[in-house]
Amino acid sequence: MTSSPTLEQAVSEARTRLLSVHNERLRADLSKDIDGTYARTLAAIRDAERQKTVALEREAERQRAAAAAIEAERRKKLAALSKPAPPSVEQHRHDAPDFHELTKSAVAGLQVGVRYSALGDGTKVLVLRNPTPYPASFDLRCYTRTDAQKTFSMIIPAGGEKHFGFLQGWCGNFKDGERCEAYVDGERMWQYKIPAP
Repeated sequence: MTSSPTLEQAVSEARTRLLSVHNERLRADLSKDIDGTYARTLAAIRDAERQKTVALEREAERQRAAAAAIEAERRKKLAALSKPAPPSVEQHRHDAPDFHELTKSAVAGLQVGVRYSALGDGTKVLVLRNPTPYPASFDLRCYTRTDAQKTFSMIIPAGGEKHFGFLQGWCGNFKDGERCEAYVDGERMWQYKIPAP
C-alpha cells in the first residue's frame, strides 16, 4: 500500500468479501486479521510520510544554507572589486556611517518568529528575517527551560532569512518556554521567548 486512500479501499473490499463467509468464527478471525493488517499498514504509511517530510525539510534547509553561502561569496567578491579609496579622518567622522552601529541596527531590526518543525513532535524552528539593507552579525544565545545554554555565531545577509533549530545544532529544536537572546559585542539587543501553542 502506498497511501491511506488505497489502504482504505482495500480494507473496504476485504470487509465486503468477508460478508460471504458463512462460518461465524472464521469470519471473526478474518475480521481480526483485517484489523491487525490495517493498523500495521497504516502505521507504516504514516511513518514513511513522516520520514519523507523530514527529508524534504532537511534538503530545503541544506539548499537555503548553500544559497546563503553563495550569496555571501558573491558579496565578498563584489566588495573586493569595488573598494573605495579610504576617506580622510574628517570625511569618515561626518559622512561614513559607523559599521558597528549599522550592525547593531540590523540585529535590533530582525523579525523573529517560529514555525513548527518537520518532526511533528510539537517542537519549533526559530525563523530570523533581516528586512534591513545591512547584514546582521551577532551571537545567538539559546536557553532551555532549565537555563542550560549554548551560543551560536550568526550572520544574516541584508534582506535574508535563516531557519535555526535541530539541524543547526540546537538540541531537539525549540520547545515552549525556552528562549533566545541576541548579543553584539556583549550587549543584549533582544530576547525572544518560544510561545506556547
